[in-house]
Amino acid sequence: MSRSLLVIFASIALACCTTSAINLRNPATRQTAKCGPYYIDAIGSHAQADREARCIDDYHRQGFERVPG
Repeated sequence: MSRSLLVIFASIALACCTTSAINLRNPATRQTAKCGPYYIDAIGSHAQADREARCIDDYHRQGFERVPG
Protein backbone atom coordinates (compact mmCIF):
# COMPACT_ATOMS: atom_id res chain seq x y z
CA MET A 1 0.00 0.00 0.00
CA SER A 2 2.68 2.56 0.96
CA ARG A 3 4.72 1.70 -2.14
CA SER A 4 1.71 2.51 -4.33
CA LEU A 5 1.26 5.85 -2.60
CA LEU A 6 4.94 6.62 -3.06
CA VAL A 7 4.72 5.89 -6.78
CA ILE A 8 1.62 8.07 -7.13
CA PHE A 9 3.21 10.93 -5.18
CA ALA A 10 6.43 10.71 -7.20
CA SER A 11 4.46 10.77 -10.44
CA ILE A 12 2.58 13.89 -9.39
CA ALA A 13 5.71 15.62 -8.11
CA LEU A 14 7.60 14.92 -11.31
CA ALA A 15 4.73 15.80 -13.61
CA CYS A 16 5.52 18.75 -15.80
CA CYS A 17 3.92 20.88 -18.40
CA THR A 18 4.53 24.06 -20.35
CA THR A 19 2.74 27.36 -20.37
CA SER A 20 1.21 28.64 -23.55
CA ALA A 21 3.24 31.14 -25.51
CA ILE A 22 2.13 34.76 -25.26
CA ASN A 23 2.21 36.56 -28.60
CA LEU A 24 2.83 40.29 -28.73
CA ARG A 25 2.96 42.87 -31.51
CA ASN A 26 4.16 46.45 -31.69
CA PRO A 27 1.39 48.35 -33.49
CA ALA A 28 3.78 51.07 -34.67
CA THR A 29 6.42 48.77 -36.21
CA ARG A 30 4.27 45.64 -36.75
CA GLN A 31 7.15 43.69 -35.18
CA THR A 32 6.08 40.54 -33.33
CA ALA A 33 7.51 38.86 -30.25
CA LYS A 34 6.75 35.84 -28.12
CA CYS A 35 7.11 35.12 -24.41
CA GLY A 36 7.28 31.42 -23.62
CA PRO A 37 6.32 28.70 -23.61
CA TYR A 38 7.92 28.04 -20.25
CA TYR A 39 8.55 24.66 -18.68
CA ILE A 40 6.75 24.33 -15.35
CA ASP A 41 7.27 21.65 -12.74
CA ALA A 42 5.87 21.23 -9.27
CA ILE A 43 8.88 22.91 -7.68
CA GLY A 44 9.55 25.90 -9.94
CA SER A 45 6.12 27.01 -11.08
CA HIS A 46 6.29 30.33 -9.21
CA ALA A 47 9.69 31.18 -10.71
CA GLN A 48 8.47 30.47 -14.24
CA ALA A 49 5.35 32.59 -13.72
CA ASP A 50 7.61 35.47 -12.64
CA ARG A 51 9.82 34.92 -15.68
CA GLU A 52 6.80 35.10 -17.98
CA ALA A 53 5.50 38.26 -16.29
CA ARG A 54 8.92 39.95 -16.61
CA CYS A 55 9.06 39.06 -20.31
CA ILE A 56 5.59 40.50 -20.96
CA ASP A 57 6.32 43.64 -18.91
CA ASP A 58 9.57 44.20 -20.82
CA TYR A 59 7.77 44.08 -24.17
CA HIS A 60 4.92 46.28 -22.89
CA ARG A 61 7.48 48.96 -21.98
CA GLN A 62 8.67 48.81 -25.59
CA GLY A 63 5.16 49.43 -26.91
CA PHE A 64 4.10 45.83 -27.63
CA GLU A 65 0.55 44.65 -27.00
CA ARG A 66 -0.77 41.13 -26.51
CA VAL A 67 -2.42 39.57 -29.53
CA PRO A 68 -4.31 36.28 -29.94
CA GLY A 69 -2.21 33.22 -30.64
